Amino acid sequence: MNWTDRFAALDRVQKTQGFKIAASIAYALIVIGALAAYFVAGDVGQDPLQLLTERFGDQSINESNRRALETILDPASFRLTILVGAASVLAISLAWIWLGIGLTFIGLKLSAGLIAGAAYFFGAGDLWLYLVGGIAALTGAFVALLEGLRALLSPHVPVCAIARNVLAEAVRMRLSIVFIILLIFGMAALPGLLDSDQPLRYRVQSFITWGSGGSFWIIALLTISFGVSTVASEQRAKIIWQTMTKPVPTWQYILGKWIGVAGLAAVLTLVCSTGVFLFTSYLQNTRAIGEITPYVTADPTMDVSEDRLLLETRVLTARVAKDAELPSYISLDSPEFQQAIDEREKAEQLTNPTFDFSNPRLRRKLENDLLQDQINAYRAIPPGDNRFFRFSGLGDAREQGKPLTLTYRIDADGNPPDKFYNIQIAFGSTTGGQSVKRTVGLGYLHHLTVPPSAIGEDGVLMVGFLNGQYINVGNNSFVSAPAQTTMSMPGEGMKVSYPAGDWRLNHLRSGFVQWTKLAFLAAVAVCAGSFLSFPVASLLSFSIFIVGESSRFLGTAEEYFQYKDRQGNIILYKLFTARFTDAIADLFSLYGGLDATDLVVDGYLILWTDVGRGSIVLGVLTSLTLAAAVFAMKRKELAIYSGNA
Repeated sequence: MNWTDRFAALDRVQKTQGFKIAASIAYALIVIGALAAYFVAGDVGQDPLQLLTERFGDQSINESNRRALETILDPASFRLTILVGAASVLAISLAWIWLGIGLTFIGLKLSAGLIAGAAYFFGAGDLWLYLVGGIAALTGAFVALLEGLRALLSPHVPVCAIARNVLAEAVRMRLSIVFIILLIFGMAALPGLLDSDQPLRYRVQSFITWGSGGSFWIIALLTISFGVSTVASEQRAKIIWQTMTKPVPTWQYILGKWIGVAGLAAVLTLVCSTGVFLFTSYLQNTRAIGEITPYVTADPTMDVSEDRLLLETRVLTARVAKDAELPSYISLDSPEFQQAIDEREKAEQLTNPTFDFSNPRLRRKLENDLLQDQINAYRAIPPGDNRFFRFSGLGDAREQGKPLTLTYRIDADGNPPDKFYNIQIAFGSTTGGQSVKRTVGLGYLHHLTVPPSAIGEDGVLMVGFLNGQYINVGNNSFVSAPAQTTMSMPGEGMKVSYPAGDWRLNHLRSGFVQWTKLAFLAAVAVCAGSFLSFPVASLLSFSIFIVGESSRFLGTAEEYFQYKDRQGNIILYKLFTARFTDAIADLFSLYGGLDATDLVVDGYLILWTDVGRGSIVLGVLTSLTLAAAVFAMKRKELAIYSGNA
């Protein structure tokens, strides 16, 4: 018996019902046994720090360190990470087994293990280990999920048949294969490219940014290219004639194409999201800056290293942010503000007689400018002066008993990079309370940990900033040492945040948001390909994608775009550019606003209500786009289409 016959015999074995049942039971028992050994023997289920203490007995964890860690780490998070990882591995493995490729899966893992072992033996470095292991894991997950999707599309109806053909076409076309290989190689190589000398929180943020954001762009480019090609190429090659003569209704053809393209995007998104989640969990349990081992500080006087504290409270979390409240007079509805608007209009009319007060857009811009001026004046603190800011709605944070994070930014003197500013910050439930001194750089964000005890029973936190510092001159007497210039704090540089959820669920919501955007792009590509040639349809689809992703930037840029000259004369082409940009930004504002990656990287909570609202609107837009594709294809004379358009 030659090797071909042996492989054929093994293939017949892995497709038998008995092998599938036996292999599933064996694999499930192995995973369950490993989990039981980890939880029981390691005692991780009861105390996440116990294993660390036993493993590094001579490097004991003091009681202060233990209490500090328990305030930022939820013991259930360790169990959840392990359980989710084990469930993912088990689910993918069972999928391989029941798809009849269980032995192939084992062979793939053994081959990857041998290659990785050889690379490690010859000193190839961590990059090759991550690359080989990542390629094997991602390829295995992709094949399993793709075959699972095909199984879900097994019903013998035209829509499912067309969708299955789309998936088969995806693994045959060189265009889609290039994108899939690029995605798998990029995701596999990314962990090895992280700089181990960087703080752990920066490595985690970099990995999430490039792993989630980078993979979304690659999948989006694949979705658009493949979505246009699968429709336009069939018309060009007249393959669509065979489908339409079955007969197959136009709406079923379009729907089947969209399901196939969106399903491929879902598979790739799930593969990448799972890979990002598992490796992020691995990074979380590696050594941070200032630690001799994970979670154990090198400095015995420190309870938790700064790198670890920032990672757990500002990156791997799901925080709710609260902005400082503005005084009642800073409001569009306040009498004081309306009076200021009237005075501003009179002053504007004296200096600019051509100003059109009847234009709603100009009126709105004038109101927004004045409102921003008042906010900036309120946030500006003269030398030696102080100002307290009120944060309300923090009752939940007080009940949780976990540290809050105050984020602030100081601007002064044009923010020279070589200048540092002395300030003093007080926080508490009243205008008194604890006080800390800080010497800060200008122009970038700073963070300060605030104890939950500083929140009052009414859920209010008062934070005061002194432009200078109080100096103790003896006998418990203090004098103010004011700074030399006025300092200000912009709106984005004044927030209080606290953990309100788990970062794992946040990551799940982020992946779902990415897929809803990809499903919309798939509908756009299918619609464009239904009535345009491949080059024109690709250009249109890519333009919509680029404009949608940059809509937030366009909206901001339009506000500062001037379409009048110095004499107040309107420049027509600039006016048209401003109006057109404003309309485009408004049209794609919802799509551009669904940018979940930035929220996950910064550790902010993605609300299910926001996800649901955005998904419903995008779902309606997707349905309308597919309806437009059906309408366009019905009006197209496919029987006489030459394919030369």
